[in-house]
Amino acid sequence: MSRAQIHYMICRRQTSPPVEEVAKGIIDEIQMHFPTLVIKPYVYKRNRNQEVVRARQTAMVLCKEVTGQTLACIGDYFGRDHATVLHAYRRIRNRKFDPDLEYIYDIASAFCKRQGWIHADV
Repeated sequence: MSRAQIHYMICRRQTSPPVEEVAKGIIDEIQMHFPTLVIKPYVYKRNRNQEVVRARQTAMVLCKEVTGQTLACIGDYFGRDHATVLHAYRRIRNRKFDPDLEYIYDIASAFCKRQGWIHADV
């Protein structure tokens, strides 16, 4: 079995919701709160627009928290590598320095709590 096949099998073995479901829900929720911004079509593409980057980073971090998947699995879904997901995680951790990012994270994490994906105390 090739390394890629093993990686794919590890990414697919889950007891939590799949990365695809979590990411789609989070992006849809963010788009609903910002209807004038066109985020959805650009989240999975190479786009450095700040609104798109904030939405993508928030989705990556919450996917990690909800699914427990590896950084590489999450990066693969978004078309990025594990280092990009790690950078997003560090940026979200320091979100108090970026009020817009903190607001987006709060919206997305509230959505995850309503879905029952994460506990209210997280």
